[in-house]
Amino acid sequence: MLKRIFHFLRAVGAPSQLKIHFNRFDGRVALVQLRAGSVGSRSDGSFIEVKLDPTYEFEILFPTSDVIGTGRYLELAREVLENLAEFDNAVQSWCAAECARSGLHPRNFEGIPAYCRLQPDSVVFRYWGTGVNTEWDERFVRVDGRWFIGVRRVNRD
Repeated sequence: MLKRIFHFLRAVGAPSQLKIHFNRFDGRVALVQLRAGSVGSRSDGSFIEVKLDPTYEFEILFPTSDVIGTGRYLELAREVLENLAEFDNAVQSWCAAECARSGLHPRNFEGIPAYCRLQPDSVVFRYWGTGVNTEWDERFVRVDGRWFIGVRRVNRD
């Protein structure tokens, strides 16, 4: 069945060029919002919400709620926000390549980062689809101080 849908989409000439908007999010504007007093608590850890612009809130989740761990994760959150454009650029580049490879309509690959979940040496961004109703995770791993796009997990909620 999926094979027939795929062939139909190719036959009707679905555009396969995804427009990339590099540097669309500047996380540095939110750096002043990273304060221990702004950290909230949840049953599964801690979080902080930051505004990337007046209409766009971004949530950063991390697994600990103790004061020592919170400081460490706030520093990691600072690093993630400082590099948010580069993370998003990498995701968009992968989506554009996958769109061209698959031949599916670009709207299947359009999305924005909704929140991220921090771990000591990785960050997982949850993307929400803007062209179709979908969401997916993009994992980045830090190795020797550099970030690399890691294992991709698609969520079919």
